[in-house]
Amino acid sequence: FPQDIVAETCRLAGTEGILGNCHASGTEIIAQLGEAHQRTGWPICYTSADSVFQIAAHEESFGLERLLALCAGLAPFLHSRRVGRVIARPFVGSPGSYTRTGHRRDYAMTPPAPTLLDWVQAAGHATYGIGKIRDIFAGQGVGHSVKGSDADLMQHLAHHVATAEDGSLTLANFVEFDS
Repeated sequence: FPQDIVAETCRLAGTEGILGNCHASGTEIIAQLGEAHQRTGWPICYTSADSVFQIAAHEESFGLERLLALCAGLAPFLHSRRVGRVIARPFVGSPGSYTRTGHRRDYAMTPPAPTLLDWVQAAGHATYGIGKIRDIFAGQGVGHSVKGSDADLMQHLAHHVATAEDGSLTLANFVEFDS
C-alpha cells in the first residue's frame, strides 16, 4: 500500500507498523501472520480482488472495539481514494488454530446514486438484505437485514421466496458463492 495509507493506519492503530501489506487470502494471512500480530500488536492489512482494504486483528490481544474503531476511522480516508470498503476481520485462537469470528464489519462507501433498493423503498415497498448486503450498500436502501451462516441465510432466503410481499425486493449474498 502507498506509504500515506500505511502511515494513517499506524497513526490510528497507535502502532509503529503493519503486517501483511499485500494481496492475500484472509484465512491464509491470519495463519501466516497471526502469531507475529499477537507478538507485535501490529494489525494485519491486506487486500483481495475487490476494491477493499481488510484489517485482521485478534479479538482478545488487539481488541474487537479497537479493531472496529480503527476501521471506522480509516474508512473516510480510504473512501476519498475510491477504496470501496474497509473490512474489519476479527479472529480468535492461537498459533495453528486461528479462526475468524462472526464479528466482521464492513465500512462501505455510500452508493454514488440511488440504487434499485432506494427505488423500491421510495415506491413504498419493503427491502431485505440477506448476508452482507447491508454492509455492501452502507445500509442505504436496506430496510431489513439478517446475517448468519450460509445455512441460516439459505433458510432466510427460502422464507422470503415463499412469503415476500408484492413489490418487495430481497438481495442475498452467501460466503460460499462470494468466494
